[in-house]
Amino acid sequence: MYYPGQEAQLRAAMAESEAFRQQIEANHARGPAEPSAAPAGSTADSSSGASGGVQTQECPRCHGSGQCNGCEGTGHKDVTDAVSGQMGEKKYSSEMCRTCGGSGKCQLCGGKGRTLPIW
Repeated sequence: MYYPGQEAQLRAAMAESEAFRQQIEANHARGPAEPSAAPAGSTADSSSGASGGVQTQECPRCHGSGQCNGCEGTGHKDVTDAVSGQMGEKKYSSEMCRTCGGSGKCQLCGGKGRTLPIW
């Protein structure tokens, strides 16, 4: 909101936002400093449409698979059937997985397998 007598503050705020915009444009024009400057396990994701790309890393929850760890991507609760005599056989109930809500996707990365770096 603008009040009479605040012209100087308004001009300073506008100059600051313009300087910030120019700095961002200069950073985008310059590009990344060096590929070795990126954190380990990260890549530039150009699918976002940004000119320089966005740094992403492998999802720490699904380890890049994009699948829910609770149901292994099926969306259903895991029930191991020990009575059948076939060890290691997994059967899935009709109950939805509580971790992903039945989608089968990792909830941290949305099934993409990549997330923004957590610094």
